[in-house]
Amino acid sequence: MVHLQKQEMLARKTPLRHVPVQDGLNHFTNHASGILGGMTEAVFRKQAIAVLNAKGIKYSRADEQELTDVFKSMDYDDSGRLSLGEWAGGMTVFFRGSREDCVHAVFEALDADHNGTLSRQELREYLKPFVKAMVPEEAAALRPVLLKKATDDIFDEMDHFRQVDECITSEEMILWMQDGNNIIDRLVKVIDPLVYKIWLEQKTKTSTWSSFVSGSVVDGHAIHHETHLTDDMASAHRNSVFGGAGHQGH
Repeated sequence: MVHLQKQEMLARKTPLRHVPVQDGLNHFTNHASGILGGMTEAVFRKQAIAVLNAKGIKYSRADEQELTDVFKSMDYDDSGRLSLGEWAGGMTVFFRGSREDCVHAVFEALDADHNGTLSRQELREYLKPFVKAMVPEEAAALRPVLLKKATDDIFDEMDHFRQVDECITSEEMILWMQDGNNIIDRLVKVIDPLVYKIWLEQKTKTSTWSSFVSGSVVDGHAIHHETHLTDDMASAHRNSVFGGAGHQGH
């Protein structure tokens, strides 16, 4: 959750907030996508500065140094490299745009084969860092199961036209969003009950869950503060990806 809190704070002041999301993600897709092992901090800083210069946006030395914090806020696994899902989803928090702008920009970044649609695997890559951030460390072993469940549920909901080739379009994403859905709220609804259900199934099989019990369950009821976003964090992400009004006000 620390990463999401940091993003919310940085998004309010970084000069990246003046960059249109489509232009920003297109630049990173063209200049930093597909790097073996993920995007390093050096590459991120270089390309972020290049975007600011290309758009004629002024920035200070402090702003330039703060790009390190922006990078770290998106590095959910603290690996020192950003996966496609980490930077494609994360950068929409920092760039400016409506929710439709964000949907189209993220969609194009995730569409690795450039066929105009997203597969389950491509959607899973996007959801992965969000699931990692929302599942408490004590339940880290559940993340693959939760990621698959969340991906399948959200993909099936978005696949409005139920195409034979199992893919979703940006238009289907927007229709899903216009029905009142957004990624963050939907993930919370999938993750909270499933974490508790799996815990119930596992607690009779092993004693290694004692720390998870003491930290997450009291009197047989799941405590949701570990997986739920705070109102401010949820707002930042709803406004940047598949929900809200984006950063038009920055």
